[in-house]
Amino acid sequence: SSSCYHCVLYEDILSTIQYALKFPITGTYNIVRSKKVSIGNLVQLYNPTLEFGAYTYSPDPISNEKIVNLVPSLKKSSLQAVEEFISINKSK
Repeated sequence: SSSCYHCVLYEDILSTIQYALKFPITGTYNIVRSKKVSIGNLVQLYNPTLEFGAYTYSPDPISNEKIVNLVPSLKKSSLQAVEEFISINKSK
């Protein structure tokens, strides 16, 4: 339940590509949302009966400091990305 992930939407990646095509940028940009989300947090919200194994996945901290000024949606959290995805796809 302690495993954490960075979640982004395809729309976040598309916005980044569109920005780069319009205003050429150079260097390395981490396309991640501002805050990771734990699987435990998602389970509490969406499937409280789920059980976990013993392995914990937690990527090293990643800075999105450079990109958030260019692509505002990346200021949001990974949890917000999941919530947006679910909201968009509920009716499909």
